[in-house]
Amino acid sequence: MNENNLNVVYQQYFSKKEADQIFEELEREIEYFPSEMTTVVVFNKRYPVPRKVSAYGDKNLTYTFSGNTLPTKPLIPILNKFEQYKQEFLNCQVDGDLLLQLDDKSLKEDIGMINGIHRKRFMRLLNELKCSTDYSSKDKTGLYDFLKSLGAEYCQYTYQMLLNGVQTDDLKDMSCKQLELDCGISNSVHREKILHKAKYESRLSYSLQVKRHQISKSVDVFISYRRSNGSHLASFLYYYLIKHGFSVFLDVVTLGKGIFGSKALHNIQIAKNFLLLLTTDALDRCKGDETCQDWLHKEIVGALNSRCNIIPILDKFEWPDSSELPKDMRLIYLYNAVEWHHDNLFASLCKIKLFIEMETHISLGTINSDSSSVSLN
Repeated sequence: MNENNLNVVYQQYFSKKEADQIFEELEREIEYFPSEMTTVVVFNKRYPVPRKVSAYGDKNLTYTFSGNTLPTKPLIPILNKFEQYKQEFLNCQVDGDLLLQLDDKSLKEDIGMINGIHRKRFMRLLNELKCSTDYSSKDKTGLYDFLKSLGAEYCQYTYQMLLNGVQTDDLKDMSCKQLELDCGISNSVHREKILHKAKYESRLSYSLQVKRHQISKSVDVFISYRRSNGSHLASFLYYYLIKHGFSVFLDVVTLGKGIFGSKALHNIQIAKNFLLLLTTDALDRCKGDETCQDWLHKEIVGALNSRCNIIPILDKFEWPDSSELPKDMRLIYLYNAVEWHHDNLFASLCKIKLFIEMETHISLGTINSDSSSVSLN
């Protein structure tokens, strides 16, 4: 069915086996009104209704159709599954907001739904309700649509996530533990899939931004290094890359007269690739450098802000703990690095050249949420 402003939602509430059982029980239990009570008047002429009619409901309610008013029969057990808990829901003043927050524990302890099968049935129906609810008034970042793209069953988590202030863009920075404890997602597979998709989409978006930004860049490679022990490697890479047709910036070769700092930072802005030579203890001067006085620190921040394709080259270098470095440069830990092997220069050079030739290069590895992960806070 396709009509303007028509929103049709199809939900499967029961399995085929369970639906067949319910249907058979209804056929056995339901009592229909006699045909003389279920007639309709058309152009002053009375006609029998060509279907069976019955009505069940609370005491003193009536069912009206086509000019007929019929009394309701008392609810039979299969139609009265949760009737016994109605008063407790009223006593607890469960409104729509609280209803969407109910879980197995609150049903058992607060509502008194001791029967485990009843709780499972209730939660299944409640989850279906959560999946079909319209969250548009609260969901301003498309969280429902993001979850729905993973599968209809993921929509049940929307309300709890919105209550906790979660926006779609926040998901890439969340951990499995947060999704479990704060958002009530007990299914570990669902948690992993949500995080995987969020981080993948974030990297894809960032890569597209990098690609668009690089259109205006005119320098292929900027080489950043620590002069105290990285000059020889920097010069070697400069002449290697020049020989292979790349335009390369290396301060001691490229810069002429003028202020060193402004020229270097300008060349970082127009560079597609930022080759960061990390020799022994290269980042030691960056530790605690919160005011960005160290020049290598300045170049790294400049490369991050300019969305360069950053390629760390590790020459006998060990990463310090991320907490020791200023926050504005910690994203450097996310980039794939190339190990510089003195006994196999050809392999190292080929890998560097490959990384430079790639259009974008952002690590696709997962940042774990445990104690060994890199903290970017």
